[in-house]
Amino acid sequence: MASKFEKHKVKKHKVHKHKAHKHKAHMTCGCVQFPVAEEIFKSLQELHPNPLANMRAMVAKAMPSIYVPDSKILYNGTIRTMVDGDANKTVAAIAFHDDTIVHAGTLEECREALPFAEEHDLKGKTVLPGLVEPHLHLLSASMMRSWVDLSPYKGQNLIGDQYTSEYCFKKMKDEAKKLEDSGNPDGKWVLGYAMDPSLFNVDPFTKWENPSKNDLDENVSTSVPVLIMNASGHIAYANSLALEKTDVSDSDGILLEIEEFGPVLRQALVQHYGSLLEFFSTVLTTMHTLLKEASSRGITMMWDASLGTTHSKLELDFFKVLTHTNACPIRYGGAVLFENEDALEHWRKAGVSPTTYNTPRFNVTAAKIVSDGSNQGLTGYQYHDYPNPDEYINISTGHMAGVWNFPESNPKNNFQRLVKNLDSDGWNLMIHANGDKAITQVLDGYENAIQKNAARERRHRIEHCSLMDKDLAARMNQLGISPSFLIGHVGYWGYTFENKVWDEKTTSILDSTRTALDNDLRLTLHSDHFVSPLGPLRMIEQAVSRRKEFFKANDKVLNAAECLTIAEGLKAVTYDAAWQCSAEKVCGSLETGKKADLVILADDPMKWRADGVGLRNLAVVETWMDGRRTYASVRSR
Repeated sequence: MASKFEKHKVKKHKVHKHKAHKHKAHMTCGCVQFPVAEEIFKSLQELHPNPLANMRAMVAKAMPSIYVPDSKILYNGTIRTMVDGDANKTVAAIAFHDDTIVHAGTLEECREALPFAEEHDLKGKTVLPGLVEPHLHLLSASMMRSWVDLSPYKGQNLIGDQYTSEYCFKKMKDEAKKLEDSGNPDGKWVLGYAMDPSLFNVDPFTKWENPSKNDLDENVSTSVPVLIMNASGHIAYANSLALEKTDVSDSDGILLEIEEFGPVLRQALVQHYGSLLEFFSTVLTTMHTLLKEASSRGITMMWDASLGTTHSKLELDFFKVLTHTNACPIRYGGAVLFENEDALEHWRKAGVSPTTYNTPRFNVTAAKIVSDGSNQGLTGYQYHDYPNPDEYINISTGHMAGVWNFPESNPKNNFQRLVKNLDSDGWNLMIHANGDKAITQVLDGYENAIQKNAARERRHRIEHCSLMDKDLAARMNQLGISPSFLIGHVGYWGYTFENKVWDEKTTSILDSTRTALDNDLRLTLHSDHFVSPLGPLRMIEQAVSRRKEFFKANDKVLNAAECLTIAEGLKAVTYDAAWQCSAEKVCGSLETGKKADLVILADDPMKWRADGVGLRNLAVVETWMDGRRTYASVRSR
């Protein structure tokens, strides 16, 4: 008998060519929701009497166990403990037993603490605390890794002048041809992800390239359904056959927001995966690959910025199961996504609170709100109109200055009330805000909540915080709010923003990291993966050098006054990142009693060239999490 997932049908859906969408469920940057995912988790719960036991078995099959030594001492290298966030603090040796650091000090002290420990000669290499990725999207990134990769990256670098619409079309066409040659008996779709038109042609006064159904018909296929997700998560592109298969009418194939592309994406996923078993098998495989990639880049903890996009507690239970197996190489936690006030009651009824998942391996203490759109998607909410607007994104919708996701026209979804209620429930908040007007209104919400609720310790954050000037930074200091910067905005998109999106004055306040420190803010750097590649060393490089990496930019610096030092960058991806993620008692520094999370590097980043250029290429030799070696390069063998 076919499963509920396999039987799922898509209702007829009408999309007008230039419909002014209402932004009911907003997906910005990597905060992508998959409409079918909720169906998948519901179906799994209905079809299996003990879904968590089934998940454990599938995880064990997909991810091999990791060897755990009893005791270990590392010595004869540079061991930077990052105690108190100070990159200059070092010890001669560090000892850990099972998953916990027993001592950090002299070699003699470590031998006394663990007399029978296995000793490891570092031979001059450098040890740091395990690196922390404080904002990514694991489930959506894992789901899409089985699709055609249309991102502008090769590893952690931009592809360069070869990245064009033609480049993306060819990759999709090659995949479509395989299905065409086979006759496509299962009716498969060709799915692509992370296409970024903002990096196709960034010369001033040229139109944005958003491919229509006619473009996809002509350049990819007319006989296979085609769907591409934009890197921002706001937009999808479908060919004529994909629209026909979903009964979407009156559309040019450029689909904005979930109410437009949701039905098409749902049908595409049903056909792509076919069954629940295939879905979980594929996602676990790609997730394992992603987790291993994170380990290879020195990451020992990741913080998910959109848990609960399926609206199912089973999703959170799945991650608890995954992270508590001996196969998982990453410490994990995150924020539950609250799209609106209805979500507040939903998660309360589901029994999910800031204390429901609170272990060293899986910690969910935060709530996520998405207040506006993305800069490169031209929907970040600003005080001034975008000078080079897009016909579909801005002009036809009337959102010339971007999108605020909580308009006054919808009184049942009040931003300040949602923030106050989440704060009252004890959640730490992560609020996505890119534009300067969005940041201002988010701070209004925080101030209102702090004034009305009883005093308590808070770890409230603003995510991306792209257009923060000195006045906004000062106000964040007064309210105790910390920023987390998508620093790839500077390196990967700096040239685009400067030449295509904003004027020089606006671009000058992009990712104002030095301004943040000057106002005593604890900042972090993040990838927002899948939006940009995983890589904390790369993020430090981009924060220190602030080079515009686009090939036409000739590596020029974007506002040198905002450059960090390497020591400040290290603090941002270790000590302060652990603090932002409520994990400072577990990781972030190498101290007695904390978990044995560490990375061994071939060289010392503190002795790197001062401008940080090339730091992303510093070799990760080994990564350890909970006293287990989760990654070893050829150099370590």
